[in-house]
Amino acid sequence: KNGTRQTSAEVTASDITTLLEECTSKLKLNSAARRIFLSDGTEVSLAEDLAIDSEVFVSMGEVFLEPQREIRVPGSVHQQVASHLCG
Repeated sequence: KNGTRQTSAEVTASDITTLLEECTSKLKLNSAARRIFLSDGTEVSLAEDLAIDSEVFVSMGEVFLEPQREIRVPGSVHQQVASHLCG
Protein backbone atom coordinates (compact mmCIF):
# COMPACT_ATOMS: atom_id res chain seq x y z
CA LYS A 1 0.00 0.00 0.00
CA ASN A 2 1.29 3.46 -0.85
CA GLY A 3 3.42 4.99 1.91
CA THR A 4 3.79 1.90 4.07
CA ARG A 5 5.21 -1.58 4.15
CA GLN A 6 2.96 -2.54 7.07
CA THR A 7 -0.12 -3.22 4.92
CA SER A 8 0.81 -5.77 2.30
CA ALA A 9 -0.39 -8.67 0.20
CA GLU A 10 1.06 -11.12 -2.27
CA VAL A 11 -0.69 -10.80 -5.62
CA THR A 12 -0.41 -12.78 -8.86
CA ALA A 13 -1.85 -11.28 -12.04
CA SER A 14 -1.55 -11.65 -15.81
CA ASP A 15 -1.80 -7.92 -16.56
CA ILE A 16 -1.77 -4.47 -14.95
CA THR A 17 -5.57 -4.16 -14.79
CA THR A 18 -5.91 -7.46 -12.95
CA LEU A 19 -3.02 -6.53 -10.65
CA LEU A 20 -4.80 -3.30 -9.67
CA GLU A 21 -8.11 -5.14 -9.12
CA GLU A 22 -6.46 -7.84 -7.00
CA CYS A 23 -4.58 -5.25 -4.93
CA THR A 24 -7.83 -3.36 -4.31
CA SER A 25 -9.47 -6.54 -3.07
CA LYS A 26 -6.63 -8.03 -1.02
CA LEU A 27 -5.63 -4.74 0.61
CA LYS A 28 -9.31 -3.90 1.27
CA LEU A 29 -8.87 -0.40 -0.14
CA ASN A 30 -11.72 2.12 0.27
CA SER A 31 -11.40 3.02 -3.41
CA ALA A 32 -9.96 1.23 -6.45
CA ALA A 33 -6.18 1.00 -6.80
CA ARG A 34 -5.29 3.17 -9.79
CA ARG A 35 -1.52 3.58 -9.81
CA ILE A 36 1.45 1.26 -9.28
CA PHE A 37 4.90 2.39 -8.13
CA LEU A 38 8.24 0.67 -7.63
CA SER A 39 9.96 1.21 -4.28
CA ASP A 40 12.05 4.04 -5.78
CA GLY A 41 8.89 5.94 -6.76
CA THR A 42 8.94 5.07 -10.48
CA GLU A 43 5.38 4.72 -11.76
CA VAL A 44 4.61 1.50 -13.64
CA SER A 45 2.08 1.45 -16.45
CA LEU A 46 3.19 -1.60 -18.46
CA ALA A 47 3.49 -5.20 -17.30
CA GLU A 48 6.88 -5.36 -19.02
CA ASP A 49 8.18 -2.80 -16.49
CA LEU A 50 7.64 -5.22 -13.60
CA ALA A 51 10.09 -7.96 -12.76
CA ILE A 52 8.76 -11.17 -11.26
CA ASP A 53 8.50 -10.87 -7.46
CA SER A 54 8.75 -7.06 -7.59
CA GLU A 55 7.95 -5.09 -4.47
CA VAL A 56 5.36 -2.55 -5.57
CA PHE A 57 3.16 0.06 -3.95
CA VAL A 58 -0.35 0.87 -5.15
CA SER A 59 -2.26 4.08 -4.65
CA MET A 60 -5.87 5.10 -5.16
CA GLY A 61 -4.69 7.92 -7.43
CA GLU A 62 -2.45 9.92 -5.12
CA VAL A 63 1.24 10.54 -5.83
CA PHE A 64 3.90 8.16 -4.54
CA LEU A 65 4.46 8.35 -0.80
CA GLU A 66 7.85 7.11 0.30
CA PRO A 67 7.44 4.15 2.66
CA GLN A 68 8.19 4.99 6.24
CA ARG A 69 11.26 3.38 7.68
CA GLU A 70 10.51 0.11 9.30
CA ILE A 71 10.68 0.10 13.08
CA ARG A 72 11.73 -3.30 14.29
CA VAL A 73 9.98 -4.43 17.42
CA PRO A 74 11.18 -7.64 19.06
CA GLY A 75 8.82 -10.44 18.13
CA SER A 76 7.19 -8.56 15.23
CA VAL A 77 6.80 -10.04 11.78
CA HIS A 78 7.20 -8.02 8.57
CA GLN A 79 5.39 -9.20 5.44
CA GLN A 80 6.88 -8.68 2.00
CA VAL A 81 4.80 -7.15 -0.78
CA ALA A 82 5.20 -9.13 -3.96
CA SER A 83 3.55 -8.99 -7.32
CA HIS A 84 3.63 -11.74 -9.86
CA LEU A 85 2.71 -11.12 -13.46
CA CYS A 86 2.26 -14.32 -15.37
CA GLY A 87 1.57 -14.50 -19.02
